[in-house]
Amino acid sequence: MNESLACSSASPVSEPLVIREDSAGPLMSDKESSTQSSPGQDSLDRDCSGPTKRLRAKSVMVISIGVGLAFIVFIVFLAMSPPQSQRHLFSPLVGKPAPALSGTTITGVPFSLGSFSGHFVFVDFFASWCPACVTEQPQLNAFVREQNHTNGARLVGVIFGDRVSNIRSFLGKEVGKYPVLPDPTGTFALHWGVGNAAEMYFVSPKGQILAKIDGGVTLKELDTLIARAQSTNG
Repeated sequence: MNESLACSSASPVSEPLVIREDSAGPLMSDKESSTQSSPGQDSLDRDCSGPTKRLRAKSVMVISIGVGLAFIVFIVFLAMSPPQSQRHLFSPLVGKPAPALSGTTITGVPFSLGSFSGHFVFVDFFASWCPACVTEQPQLNAFVREQNHTNGARLVGVIFGDRVSNIRSFLGKEVGKYPVLPDPTGTFALHWGVGNAAEMYFVSPKGQILAKIDGGVTLKELDTLIARAQSTNG
């Protein structure tokens, strides 16, 4: 017999309530009597529960497969995404002249961004509490040593939300190797459109902003940016 037909035929049918007296017991209604399952009825009920259980099992399996596929897609997306240090952020300043940047460095030396005219310049907003800054600092130190020649690129640090004393400890023996400006009021960060530490601007020798980089950099990435800019500008 077809399972769905068997299950539908076993469905209870509403009948009028009739009271009768059973010789083997107390008064009992037909409705109460019908609720006492016979062995055949129990077997039929068990047969009908089978399709329901199988349907539930299939539903659970489909949901599990869907969740698994979604997780795999998410992992692939993360794997294909470029590292945070390689992401260039949109900034309305890109393609425009760099905002003014001048003051007294943490070593007491007057500085102006204009003094680096004719050089590629990286302006790095950083802090000692920033994990990405901690990771990139050895790379920046190597970059300063590498570019320490007449036509080399230059690095300028701007303190973001940190104390000068903390930065001195953070830089250690590298203090004074490149200019670092305090920004206690956040004025520089505001004018440069910086929202967090580990944001860096790449400035051309003519003072034009070429790119904004987020999340920390490596020596190789800085060299690559310079090489691309040189090839583009001839």
